[in-house]
Amino acid sequence: MDALALKQKQLPFEIRRELEASPDFEDLLLLRDLDEAGRVPGVQVGTVDEALDFLRELERSNNG
Repeated sequence: MDALALKQKQLPFEIRRELEASPDFEDLLLLRDLDEAGRVPGVQVGTVDEALDFLRELERSNNG
């Protein structure tokens, strides 16, 4: 939610500074953008189990 508040310029300075200092800052912003882009009413999506299987396979392929 902080990433959304940051994009809307509604985040207090102290929290914004902490968020920007995070080593995962860019990933958090990307996740926020992808979350927003994925909110399309009526679109069919996979199940949670399918998503987890995909992520596990991705991890296996990245680890060799």
